[in-house]
Amino acid sequence: MASKSGDESFSQLEIDTLNQLYSILENDEYTVSSRMDQMEFSVKPYDIEGAYWPLEMNAEILKDNVYFSKKINMDYSVLLEKRYVKPEEMTSYQRADYEYYVNEYENFFLSGRHLIFAEMTFKVKHWKDAGEYRFKPTHIKLYKITRNNRLIKTYDLDEFSFFTVSPSVEYRNAQQYFADSAAIDAFVENENKKEELALAVEKEKPVIRFEKRRSFYLAADIEDFKPSDINISNLKINNIEGFLTWGINDYLFGGIGITYDIDSMESDAVYGFNGIFGANICITDFIRPFAKIGLNARSDDRWILKVGCGTDIKFGHFMLLTSFDYNWNRRMGESTDPNTHYSSVTAGFGITW
Repeated sequence: MASKSGDESFSQLEIDTLNQLYSILENDEYTVSSRMDQMEFSVKPYDIEGAYWPLEMNAEILKDNVYFSKKINMDYSVLLEKRYVKPEEMTSYQRADYEYYVNEYENFFLSGRHLIFAEMTFKVKHWKDAGEYRFKPTHIKLYKITRNNRLIKTYDLDEFSFFTVSPSVEYRNAQQYFADSAAIDAFVENENKKEELALAVEKEKPVIRFEKRRSFYLAADIEDFKPSDINISNLKINNIEGFLTWGINDYLFGGIGITYDIDSMESDAVYGFNGIFGANICITDFIRPFAKIGLNARSDDRWILKVGCGTDIKFGHFMLLTSFDYNWNRRMGESTDPNTHYSSVTAGFGITW
């Protein structure tokens, strides 16, 4: 039995009740809100270089035992809920729109108008010594003030601090104290392992984003390519092509190109004039997969419809690319001419920006 004071002791029932209360305390999550005046919340002037509004939050919680202070940056795209375009890429309309909204919100914030509010969620865990607790904030959530207070951003937090409540009374005997200390050490070790695993998974996870496919490239095209029956000695380059592509938006692109038929070198030269349309995404900073459809109008009165997919491999502004296409080849104006179907593979290099 442990001492309450000099000659008092806790019964087992009291100890069990305390442990249940600690369990309830630790399994719950708590929230303080600037909307309820539980936390000071301020918006600082807009940072033009970083395209964000600095935010500051301060709160004294748990009967002033914990002082919480945090600074975060609220991106332009978070508050406006629209995509941010870099100034050098803005059209005149986009620039006017951008400057209008920045000035409008700056005036709102300077006048003290409440457009957004913040909530901080946290957890509390009883630690090793009597009256010792760990305070761990988990998230900051930003809400835009509307009829239903719309959540616009959640920031994950990875920090903690300790505080002690006084007066405190030790209810455990030495054996129980050391057992609880060992349990805390195991808890911390397990928590660290989970964080390391989460970081490893996050590091290995492909980062998918959107980016305009602006490029100029030269490539070689091999027709009648069958992946299941590759004979290196029989592979022959059939066409050389050059393409210029531009991003219609962050995931759609168009392009034009010219093709030279190498098989026509010993006769009349055959050229093709191409148009393509496609979609792309980015996986990390290096891999940019795409799907496309294109039409090649050739000088020998044939047209070729191409549907395929491929990927760009980027190294700064230099890129390699490869694609696999399925082709429909037909002579113009001859409805009796049967379609010719074949697959092809393309590989090349170029620049992107």
